Amino acid sequence: MSPTAPPVGVSVADRSAGRSSSSIGGAIDDTPAVYHALLPRNRLNEDESIDVRSLTRPTSSGCVVVMAAAIVSCLLLFLNGGVVMALVNVLADWGFTYMDDDQITQFIVLIGPVLLLVIQWLLIDYVTTRLRRAR
Repeated sequence: MSPTAPPVGVSVADRSAGRSSSSIGGAIDDTPAVYHALLPRNRLNEDESIDVRSLTRPTSSGCVVVMAAAIVSCLLLFLNGGVVMALVNVLADWGFTYMDDDQITQFIVLIGPVLLLVIQWLLIDYVTTRLRRAR
């Protein structure tokens, strides 16, 4: 057993007493003093515990956040599609000759909303980052 690797099955009480228990046979052997000195200081000892409230509070990860992002993205794509289609119609009315080509119009109508969505999400990330720093 190397002094830097933690022994298998070491409990908090065994660590403070300088012992380690094997998970196979349950035998107790002495750990080197070097191992005890190498333990990080932020490990839990017998008197410390994990606050259960910190484990049960709602977090900003999970299915709800992914679903909300998908719904917002769909809504923005729908609105962006309408804006791009209106822009294509306005440009065609103003006399832009390349708007008469169906391939160019189709490319603009398909790519335009997605590009707008990427720009909108970058702006949303920028604003939320700024608001978090302000607090």
